[in-house]
Amino acid sequence: MESGPLYSDRLLDHYRNPRNVGVLPQPDGRAERENTVCGDVLQVFVNLENDAIKEIRFKAEGCVPTIALASYATEWAAGRKVGEVQKLSPAQLGNSLGPLPQHKLHAALLVVETLRAAITDSFLK
Repeated sequence: MESGPLYSDRLLDHYRNPRNVGVLPQPDGRAERENTVCGDVLQVFVNLENDAIKEIRFKAEGCVPTIALASYATEWAAGRKVGEVQKLSPAQLGNSLGPLPQHKLHAALLVVETLRAAITDSFLK
């Protein structure tokens, strides 16, 4: 029995050509989270305007899905209202670029948690 590719073409495109990589010099909010099981580390930086994400960047050291999903999530979140972004679930994100293998679902959780934490940080200042 032959199985298909591990990752979708869309996911691999975001991994190979990540969008919004970098650091915002003076972000309204920032967060860093680490998955202690696999060692992936993600940082997210946001600037808000009128209760929406004006600018968003990320830096990641991690597996293919972590980098790809961080790229996709920042692209998706840009311009959206904060409330909508905070409602994004790991399951929604995990399926956004095609199905993820069960053992890689941690990547979606890491991205969502870090994104939410960066938004929360912006309100604490």
